[in-house]
Amino acid sequence: RVEREHPQQEYSIKQIRQENNMITLIAKLSFKQGKMEEAVALLKEIAPHIRESEPGCLEYIPHTVKGEENTIIFYEKYRDKDALKAKPAATLAKA
Repeated sequence: RVEREHPQQEYSIKQIRQENNMITLIAKLSFKQGKMEEAVALLKEIAPHIRESEPGCLEYIPHTVKGEENTIIFYEKYRDKDALKAKPAATLAKA
């Protein structure tokens, strides 16, 4: 489990699974009170472009979580380890 802290968010990778070289990543991002709307707006803007800008990214799907007002779960799938390594480290660091 990897955790990173940012003044507005807490990030943890919940699961990494490898199948036929493909890697599936499930990550949880918890935002501080009052930052969720800003994060959702940013995701609506950038999520469609992430797959285009990351050639090895096959899926990038953020989900809000019922009952956890300030949480977003990300489902990400990458072609292989090299594609995951090429992923920018902090897509939402400014949110």
